[in-house]
Amino acid sequence: MYREEIAGKEVYIFADDPPSGAYAQLASAMKMDFVKRAAFMVDAQEGYSVPIGSVVATDDVVVPAWVGYDVGCGVCGLMLPHSSDAVREMRWEILTEIKRRIPIGTAKNQRSARVMTQTILDDRDLTKEAQKIAIDAEWGLARGSMGGNNHFIEVGISTEGDVWVAIHSGSRGVGKRIAEHYMRLAAGGTKASEGHFGLRADSALGQAYINDQAWLLQFALENRLEMMHRVVAAIDSVVGKAWPVKWDQVINRNHNHADYDQGMWIHRKGATHAKEGMRGIIPGSRSTGFYVVRGKGNKERLVPLNEASPTRVPPFARLRETLPEALSVGRKAARAAPTWAADTLALAQAARVCGLSSPLTRTSNSCTKASRLLRRPRPRMRPAASSATAGAAHTHQG
Repeated sequence: MYREEIAGKEVYIFADDPPSGAYAQLASAMKMDFVKRAAFMVDAQEGYSVPIGSVVATDDVVVPAWVGYDVGCGVCGLMLPHSSDAVREMRWEILTEIKRRIPIGTAKNQRSARVMTQTILDDRDLTKEAQKIAIDAEWGLARGSMGGNNHFIEVGISTEGDVWVAIHSGSRGVGKRIAEHYMRLAAGGTKASEGHFGLRADSALGQAYINDQAWLLQFALENRLEMMHRVVAAIDSVVGKAWPVKWDQVINRNHNHADYDQGMWIHRKGATHAKEGMRGIIPGSRSTGFYVVRGKGNKERLVPLNEASPTRVPPFARLRETLPEALSVGRKAARAAPTWAADTLALAQAARVCGLSSPLTRTSNSCTKASRLLRRPRPRMRPAASSATAGAAHTHQG
């Protein structure tokens, strides 16, 4: 990690050789008057307006494009009491049952689908335009659906023999459409535009975005929890019920949001906070396991932006075997290199950022069989590198 100044503002850079396109995106953002400081994660890559794997703090301004389209996207994890031997033996049946219960890709739930969790959400709590979008997007039918791209459901066995489930998903189509709505308004045009178009947090429009973002963060959490309940029910149906399932021990960390903290609006794009003692999940690629971590509160690293780094995973929590040949639903195939850059997930970036004493142990399971069996969502198009600076400096006051 090293510190440098861009446009007279401090940036913490954790990549030895930052990709030029991603670095240019962050440098462009740093020129905005309202930016105070930033961080560049070790595996950051070009994203929409700012790099995926970046943290940018602003003074009284929220920038919808810096949060991105999938507001509230994140990862949930939970340890289960089921027999690891039974889960391993019946992995194909479990996979089939999970796919039967949870829509994948662009699919939503049927109206007759059984809902296992209650929502505290009411679309009337959204602003008027966002409510229309949510109703049109049938947000209620989207709860409990995974989505596509790098979203996944994964079941694994820890080094102590415990069964774990990790789920990566976000706010689905309703989040994307509401995000587009605010990106368009911030840019002052007829469509969402890439750039650094901000909204004053104390303006009517800024307050509307903050309100609707909070709703979407809750929706994304409820979406993951509904899927978690369905995964547990799927495992129950195959290997038999086991209890107690400690639902109060669910780990949830989202990595696309703007959070007000210490007098700044902290935009996390594919990055997450990890305060001291805070638990998180670090996913790997399809050929590796995932990791349960705790923040260690290293205040010399990036206190206001990324408040701690996960410590090395203790033996009871580090996942040794993820059974990806049968139990990895919806993930993309692992890319060739580098290993740590296979997924652009918040907690992975947080762990890679802040001083792990040594590399985490990895698994080497192959996912070839699963990749032929699972429904493959169409990949998103990545914006051209040159478009990152296309948006002019603009702060909406209305």
